[in-house]
Amino acid sequence: MEFGVGIHGERGRETRPTVPETELVAQLSAPVLAAIGAKRGDGVIAIVNGLGATHGLELSIATAELKKSLTASGIELDRVIADSFVTALDMHGLSITLLRSTEEFLAGWTSTP
Repeated sequence: MEFGVGIHGERGRETRPTVPETELVAQLSAPVLAAIGAKRGDGVIAIVNGLGATHGLELSIATAELKKSLTASGIELDRVIADSFVTALDMHGLSITLLRSTEEFLAGWTSTP
């Protein structure tokens, strides 16, 4: 599988073996969590984005795995949306966007996990 693919279908940063969804979600979310400095006790807002040809059921599975992974790390999933928002030429795949929760951000979101 291509990992780190560009939004216009550019090659990924690397090719990796296909892994179960649990491992894939961890591989996608770990560097983002590190980049935003999320730690035990923090809350995050998530966008699980399909790249165009990813079925809604697959996005739901990825969202459930993300919630399990965050919970195991002591990070609360405060808000989440999952759908195809920014697509890449009807590609199969997904992206995960995370930001640390603040009262201001939470007030602007209506969906809960």
